[in-house]
Amino acid sequence: MARWLVILITLFFWGAKTQATNLTGRWGNERLPSQLVYKSKTYAPKALAVVTFSTVCPLAKRLVPHLNELRQKYDAKGIQLVALFPNGTDNLSEMAEFALDSDLKLPVYKDDPSDPWFEELGLKTTPEAILFDVSEGYDSRKVIYQGQVTNQWFGGGNAKGKKYLEDAIEGLIAGKEIETKATAASGCVIAKEERLDLKGFEGITYYRHILPILQERCLQCHRDGEAGAELFVAFDSYDTVSSFSETILSRIKNRIMPPWNAREGNPKKPLGFVNDTRMTEDEIKTFIAWNEQGLKAGDPKDAPPEKKWAKEGEWKIGTPDLVFRMDTPYVVPKERLDEYQYYRLKANFPEDRYLQAVEVRPGNKRVVHHIGALLGPASEEVGTGTQAMMKFYGLTGDKVKKVGDYVPGDSFNAHTYPKDYALKLPKNTDILFEMHYTPTGSSEESDVSEMGIIWAKEKPKHTIETHVFNRKDIRLRP
Repeated sequence: MARWLVILITLFFWGAKTQATNLTGRWGNERLPSQLVYKSKTYAPKALAVVTFSTVCPLAKRLVPHLNELRQKYDAKGIQLVALFPNGTDNLSEMAEFALDSDLKLPVYKDDPSDPWFEELGLKTTPEAILFDVSEGYDSRKVIYQGQVTNQWFGGGNAKGKKYLEDAIEGLIAGKEIETKATAASGCVIAKEERLDLKGFEGITYYRHILPILQERCLQCHRDGEAGAELFVAFDSYDTVSSFSETILSRIKNRIMPPWNAREGNPKKPLGFVNDTRMTEDEIKTFIAWNEQGLKAGDPKDAPPEKKWAKEGEWKIGTPDLVFRMDTPYVVPKERLDEYQYYRLKANFPEDRYLQAVEVRPGNKRVVHHIGALLGPASEEVGTGTQAMMKFYGLTGDKVKKVGDYVPGDSFNAHTYPKDYALKLPKNTDILFEMHYTPTGSSEESDVSEMGIIWAKEKPKHTIETHVFNRKDIRLRP
């Protein structure tokens, strides 16, 4: 018979119960923010670090190993770390499941939707950290640092990243001035619970209403062989979609999915971008209504015609005239921060050529975040990491020419230009692959990516120009 030894540790909580905010732990236990600061028989508290989390934010999940290390390293030194789940779309069971599945060692708490603590703390994204000096108690707390946990972000980072939160903790313990007291957090914007008017959205079923939306917005990525299926799940049946409905809905409501990075001042009056993947307000309401009405399947006869997709390994642009391929596989380590690798693919034609169609394909969709196929002068030089990025892009990136790129789910990964239009491949230039890899965290993975092109049959009337804008404040007027 198994025997369990239960050790009761007496905790003395500091601070009076003055806040109205109630945080809820994974077992339903409620705490006031002041009660997160406690002393045991072995140590007195020095600092409280609060890190915001979301069950659907990929950047937050990737920080779990680092935060677990911080807790193990500093817990006995009086540094208390907690994970706060502020999103209104994350419920208690989802939070608990996330903590279990990701092996998050920090105490986890669901924020109070009626009196959100994250707003009082001034936190805006997940993940975002705030570090308090609580050596004189919670009520006398002082902000030591606020911002990023590390310098990891969605676009990638260096293998040797900056560890802002850890540096601030070390400075506090040593009694030194904190060098970096604040950074701009980068991640998923915290979403408060929003109640929408669902009048007119009655009788929603999977086959009549949900499946057409999936075909239009999701299946280019969430089907067998594509990145969405490799990294999450293929939306290939009613059973699968209904089983993951709460997770899907959470990502839709947070506008994490479908992915779309352009931000408009008035999203209800879109500017009309080509290849816009976003769901409309009515499509989001349809998903919400379907969940609230019991995930009804409906009649399979109501399903739209099956959408035809290119078969696995089949070129979407047709058989290429020429394929550029990485000459050696790259092995992506099991664990490391995002990294960039650069490959020179020899072209160096003696005359100008014109491309009618381009398709960039990853060899391993589990680890390829994106690919940029750039144009550069013919050379034997190959750079690596930040050095290569600075050389190819410069400070602004305005001189970079792109042949094509790959981003999961983007229809522009394979594109054919209209008649009389083509992209110029100047003479004496090479193709440069910029590879952004994201380790899986579970195994080493190998990748050999490639690009296929189809030549224009004759010199076009109109030449396509490509430019990279390395800035985030570009405004497009209607």
